[in-house]
Amino acid sequence: TYSNNAVSGANVGFQWIAGSNFAGNQAVQVTGNTLTNVNTGFLIQSNGVANLSGTTLTNSGAMSGVGIGVDVAAGSVVSIDGNANENAISGFATGIRSAGLLTIDGNDASIHGNAVGVDVTAGTAAISNNHIYDNAIGVRFDTTGGGSLTNNNFDAAADNATTVPFVLDHLPHTSLIENVNMFASSDGRACKVAIDTELPQ
Repeated sequence: TYSNNAVSGANVGFQWIAGSNFAGNQAVQVTGNTLTNVNTGFLIQSNGVANLSGTTLTNSGAMSGVGIGVDVAAGSVVSIDGNANENAISGFATGIRSAGLLTIDGNDASIHGNAVGVDVTAGTAAISNNHIYDNAIGVRFDTTGGGSLTNNNFDAAADNATTVPFVLDHLPHTSLIENVNMFASSDGRACKVAIDTELPQ
């Protein structure tokens, strides 16, 4: 367990060591940590397994719009669970990037103010019950990334800036957009959903 740590100005706040193999290990519990102005907050690689809760990642000033909050490499398994203690990620080029197996659930404290809130580049991501707003792109399923969007709120006083709550790019057939995802814009505009490539039949 890594809890109640404060990290500021680091190139990487926490990382799973490259060249190792953590497959089959119990998840590392990461709770109540605060990271500010980091190039990468968490780098979870080498088949790492982690549960994040109650953690705040914020970039601002000269670091605003720079770096990745949580970076999940292929083979790693990560839960960003805000049901008991919410996580908040803001001010990054990418809030969460994943090529592994990712679950993001219950983060009402929000993923906001990033260029891309969640970027699923490969693997799968189950994204549910989160507040994702004021990002240029809220959620992007990119390259071979797939998964599901369920019961997320993309609306706030500051909406996803370019009115693109999510982007479907090379979307696998396993991806689902379902239930009550709130896309309404606060100023009355219809939110645009960008589908960059032809979906498989």
